[in-house]
Amino acid sequence: MLFRNYNDFEIISLIKQGNEEALELMIDKYRFLIAKKIGKFNLADEYDDAFQEGVIVLYRSVMRFE
Repeated sequence: MLFRNYNDFEIISLIKQGNEEALELMIDKYRFLIAKKIGKFNLADEYDDAFQEGVIVLYRSVMRFE
């Protein structure tokens, strides 16, 4: 799957249906945004933990989105 072929609403719908590939697609799509936010908060020393937290927040946001 290429995220350029889907908009966020379609990807979110697929994630809510349990499609794990769509979740990976969403994470790949927003990977750079999460990394940018980690840099803004000067968390480079804890990058892996901060990135994992960012992915968790992304997943929770997707699941709550209506």
